[in-house]
Amino acid sequence: MVATISAGSPYRASPSKSSQNNAHQNHQNMQGSSNFDRIIDTIPDEELGRVPPIMLQQLARANEVIKQQNREMERLRAGDKSLENERLRKQLHDLDEEIKKSRTNFLTQESLLADMNSELQALLEERRVLQASYAELENKYKRTKLANRELARALEYGFEVEEGTSKDDYLRRSEESLLEQSRRHANEATTSKEPVRDQKNFESHAEYRVQGSPPDTSALKSDTSEVKQLREQLEKEIRMNESLHKDLEASRRMLLGRESELAEMKTKFAEMQMRLTQAESDVAGTSSDLAIERARCDRLALEQHETATLYNQMQESLQLLMVEKEDVEHDYKFAKQTILTLNAKL
Repeated sequence: MVATISAGSPYRASPSKSSQNNAHQNHQNMQGSSNFDRIIDTIPDEELGRVPPIMLQQLARANEVIKQQNREMERLRAGDKSLENERLRKQLHDLDEEIKKSRTNFLTQESLLADMNSELQALLEERRVLQASYAELENKYKRTKLANRELARALEYGFEVEEGTSKDDYLRRSEESLLEQSRRHANEATTSKEPVRDQKNFESHAEYRVQGSPPDTSALKSDTSEVKQLREQLEKEIRMNESLHKDLEASRRMLLGRESELAEMKTKFAEMQMRLTQAESDVAGTSSDLAIERARCDRLALEQHETATLYNQMQESLQLLMVEKEDVEHDYKFAKQTILTLNAKL
């Protein structure tokens, strides 16, 4: 069916060629019907009686069919056109609104998904930083634990002064840190495989006290304070490591929550795509319905054209009859004139 949409509608379209042809054909049909009535009225009754009744019946039937077709087309054009156009306009408007809403929701979901993705990347970067910091703290913890073990071993064995060591060597060794002395004693104990005894250390210290000045105890105190500081630092790093573990666990839980939200957003995005596909299929169905209506209108126009053709044929036959009638009248007048002439001669 050819839709004619009002001027105020956003879907305004110019009249199609088929609608113009239909209007022109209807005008010709109505004009032909009026011409037929006018021709019938102008024919005298005595001359109309000479026309075969079958021809008159065919002409009347054709005229009635044309009138019925005109009334049917007018009724369809008056009723179905406005209702169908209004329904199609409303459907197209609803589909347009739904598509706009779906597109807006899709863009919103896409922007939200992009924000979630950027936030997820930031969380992953933070997680990598935390893992690197955790690995560094673990290495520091291992080194501190090893140093603490060496310091404990050094405190257990004490300061060893070998026999035949001079005072300068002792002072040089006393200036070494406790950690270096512990490492040196551990290396010497490993190479010689002879354990160092506390009693021998005390005897060497006693001999040194007899031979020279007593050793300075400030180094031992500083080493003890250094051991305490290292233990405090170790405890602090352990607490920091536990705090980092907690933060890492919280970040992991947050990351899992973000991943679940991301999966939910992907599900919603798939649903919106399905709804958009459904809307597009509905638009395609509406277009197919409109094409069917147009085909039906074209079929009616074709039937009307066939009826008009039949009417034109009947009109041509009537014109032939009128010409034949004129010829008969002319022959009648000529015969009458001939009869009058013959009567006058007689």
